[in-house]
Amino acid sequence: MDTAATGNASLTKMSTASVKQIRPCELLPLEVNNSATIPVGSGTYGDCFLKTFKRFGITVVEKKLPTSDLKAVMNEAQCMNTLTHASIPYLLGVQIEEKPFSLVMQFVGDENLESVTIHKLLHQTIPKHLLLSANEWISVLLDIAEALFHVHIKGFLHCDVKSNNVLVTGKKGFLIDFGKACLISRPKARKYTSFYNHIATEVLRGQPVSTSSDVFFVWGNHIYHWKEIAKRLSGILRKALQRCQASVETNYGRSNENLEGKCTMKAVILPAPAPIYTNCRN
Repeated sequence: MDTAATGNASLTKMSTASVKQIRPCELLPLEVNNSATIPVGSGTYGDCFLKTFKRFGITVVEKKLPTSDLKAVMNEAQCMNTLTHASIPYLLGVQIEEKPFSLVMQFVGDENLESVTIHKLLHQTIPKHLLLSANEWISVLLDIAEALFHVHIKGFLHCDVKSNNVLVTGKKGFLIDFGKACLISRPKARKYTSFYNHIATEVLRGQPVSTSSDVFFVWGNHIYHWKEIAKRLSGILRKALQRCQASVETNYGRSNENLEGKCTMKAVILPAPAPIYTNCRN
């Protein structure tokens, strides 16, 4: 008997034990507008297709990963399997019988199978009924801030929070794509040769990712996009975003030993005449 093969089989069995497995025959093409073979989303870490999950008769998203590396597939699956939050799609299981391997997740969309990313909301012409009001924009940002807080509490970093990875449906925000996620205790680091406006400056320079660099998108990155966002929103957005930041900084600016009492924020630089200071109480 090949001992190496036996060892790999044992390792695979152990790593997949906590994640439900789904057979390929349980995922049926979704015949909607003849788009069964057209991805509803594409990225570096996989293409997403709508499928019918035969076992429950529901619409799901199958994310087919470009890699055949079982470890990479299970890393993403085990991260998502740890998370339980209203703004993070639920992982139903993995398909690892056939290549390409895939993750099977909850589909977040309305009755017309419609959902849209923040990137599309900002940069593309979309149907009027999908547009967001000022208060709805704030609600979406808070959804993502709370989802990130949950990810961090569970001991993970998302590492790829950007406009393409924030899905909006039913006026609610969802954090998606955990392909680059890692443990907080094992942060990744690399030096970038190109500039990406969704990545914190210190990470671009080669420092390890952190909870702060994850939060950068939710607040810091939107400062750079302020003029673009302001065109779409009313004048109350700035004040509401300040409250959003206050909520995030309250959670991330205190230690576990000091969970009660006041939290005094540092100056927040906004496109306004002067820095804004805010005191917040839980």
